[in-house]
Amino acid sequence: METPEQMPQEKRRLNAWPLLFCVLPVVIAFALISLINRPASNVGNEPRANTATAADLGSRGMPVAAANRQTPAAGNSESAPPSNSAPMGEPESPAVAGVTEREIEIHIKNLKFAVQHNNAKGVTLETNWLRNAKPPELVARMLLAALEIESDATVRLAQYGCLPSSENREAWAFQTYDKSPGKFLGTDENYSQGEIPELSVYLNAIGRGQTREQDRISLVRAILQSQKPLWALEVLGANMADFRPWVYDGDIDEFLKSTRTELNVREQFVHEWARRFESQDKLIAAMGAPEFVQYWPALLKLLTDTWKDAPIFSASTRMLDAAKAAIAAGNDTALKSRIIEALGNCPFEGARLRDAVQAGMNAQGPNRGDYIVLWGRIAGASEELKRLTVVAGGTDSDAARAAINGLRQSRLKSADDELKDVLQHGANSGVKGDALAALLERNPQTRDLLVDEYLNEDKPASLRVVSVSYLSDNRLDKLKDLGENDPELRVREAAINRLGALKDKSLRTWFTRVSRSDPIPVLRQLAKKYAAELE
Repeated sequence: METPEQMPQEKRRLNAWPLLFCVLPVVIAFALISLINRPASNVGNEPRANTATAADLGSRGMPVAAANRQTPAAGNSESAPPSNSAPMGEPESPAVAGVTEREIEIHIKNLKFAVQHNNAKGVTLETNWLRNAKPPELVARMLLAALEIESDATVRLAQYGCLPSSENREAWAFQTYDKSPGKFLGTDENYSQGEIPELSVYLNAIGRGQTREQDRISLVRAILQSQKPLWALEVLGANMADFRPWVYDGDIDEFLKSTRTELNVREQFVHEWARRFESQDKLIAAMGAPEFVQYWPALLKLLTDTWKDAPIFSASTRMLDAAKAAIAAGNDTALKSRIIEALGNCPFEGARLRDAVQAGMNAQGPNRGDYIVLWGRIAGASEELKRLTVVAGGTDSDAARAAINGLRQSRLKSADDELKDVLQHGANSGVKGDALAALLERNPQTRDLLVDEYLNEDKPASLRVVSVSYLSDNRLDKLKDLGENDPELRVREAAINRLGALKDKSLRTWFTRVSRSDPIPVLRQLAKKYAAELE
């Protein structure tokens, strides 16, 4: 039998086990912490498995881990203290600026996110970071890798814009061309969304490049000879200074003689064609050929006193006389109109140009109205504009409208007074409406005041209709009131049409009400149509 004295001793033995279970985990934890914090002499000298190597970055590249190590200061290599993370005798080095692959990867992803969410500020920030990040070789390698797998053309174009050197961009442009030559040559028309703007940038980079000259020549000649794709022709025409070494004169000659491509596209090549002539006389002689007469408007746009590219592009007396001869000899009224309009943009000697325009105004030919408009553009004094006011008050409605258009385009403030004179004394209501429209367009600061003035019920209905068309989009209440309550049917109809053009869904209820309650059937049908469009 156990004695009472033995029982307390046995209980103390049993209570020691829980204490052991509490202490043991703490001891193990301290041991693990000691192992983790133990310095490793060689860890600092071993690059990570995913760190770029010097071979990856080219002859000037170095591993990222090496780039982040420090270089010994000159003269201090022997006195530098030993480092725990480097072998004995190897000095510590100052930090070299650089980024890691992980940082570059994050910014490339941020750029894509910003592009896809139309975040212009984010695109700018990420683009600037990638363009300025060091080392550029590593940035270029990772951007090119991202371009390879990116399926969104808009994102690719943004990534391409971050490439740090022209050599990188040229290489990628040619790589894209090698992969899909048919898209550059027009034989493959299966473009994805955003791909044409992207390829346009690449084609321009190819033109500015310094390598693969024969490929450039072949590409440019193929585009000009086939006259497709259209986007590539537009890039060539807009950037001929870059493509000039790769273009043959004969190719441009044949391209300009052809009519397979739209005239406005062909006109972009006139400068490159014209600049090869040794003198202006030879250029004028060439322009006399039937296939080149159509390019007179484009040639006149190139004339300027300050042109440095070639002396043939000057607004000389010979050029003005040649343009006048082309107008007189031609039968194409539309072409003659374009030549006359282009004369107004050339810095010809003022008196000679005025003489030519007055002669055209006095002649009763089909292009008289074009000369009247040009007179308003070149007039240098208020007295010269009064001639247009007289024409606007005449019985020839076409000439009168041309006079109003000339006053609209005049650079003189006194043209406003002439337009007001037509409004007060003109006999033709249509011409007066054109004069009011011209006056409103020339005075955006006071437009609302003029609109309200000519919306008064004592004004002619034709002028009130013109005023409705110039009411601000924000004045919905005024437009609604005119559409429902104005005593003039024409004004009500104009107001309803003006509201319908806004495509404002909040107006659907108003249109529905008018379509049901208005007493005039024509206006009910008009309101019903706009209500249906807003459903």
